[in-house]
Amino acid sequence: KTGKSKDKLSAFLPIVVPMVGITGADWATAFMSAREAAGLQKMRSGFSALVDSPDEQAVLLLPKAEGSGFDLNKKASSEEVAGAVVSILLRAGFSDNEVANIRSHSMKTTWLTAVGKHGESSAVKHLLGYHIVRGESSMLNYNRDNLSEPVERLEHVRDAVKTGAFAPDQKRGMRRPRTRVSLHQQFELRFSADYEAFMKNLG
Repeated sequence: KTGKSKDKLSAFLPIVVPMVGITGADWATAFMSAREAAGLQKMRSGFSALVDSPDEQAVLLLPKAEGSGFDLNKKASSEEVAGAVVSILLRAGFSDNEVANIRSHSMKTTWLTAVGKHGESSAVKHLLGYHIVRGESSMLNYNRDNLSEPVERLEHVRDAVKTGAFAPDQKRGMRRPRTRVSLHQQFELRFSADYEAFMKNLG
């Protein structure tokens, strides 16, 4: 993503994520199209990209914004990523106060926190956060399906939040409400706007 240390730049970091987000939209296809429109190479498997692309374009996720375009040889900083996220949230109708503490790390923190509150295992949380327990790196290197179960558990938590079955921001006794209010219903109640029409206009 934005890591610059020697270890992070040289480490093989597999990317395994759900293609469908909490809104139900296929964000991954849109992301790949945006990369192509910006002039970046198509993403390939991590190993072939590292071996065949010394310019790192094939593994560069977020290029640095320069004027009305992008510098394809530089990575976006954490501050730039945070600024882009805040801009999207402001367009969605959130206030300045509500997005004041948003950082690029917030996206990771939000779901790791939700997964923890849902009661998922430490192993699932460690792998989703890319935190490898000392002594287990060799085992993980030889098993390519290590992220299968953690991502499936993440999808389970995501779907529970979407349907209103799980409310991670509530107090402990209120996180599994008897009366479910879906994410779409919560949005329409808050902003007095049709969710589907709003998402179409935002995109």
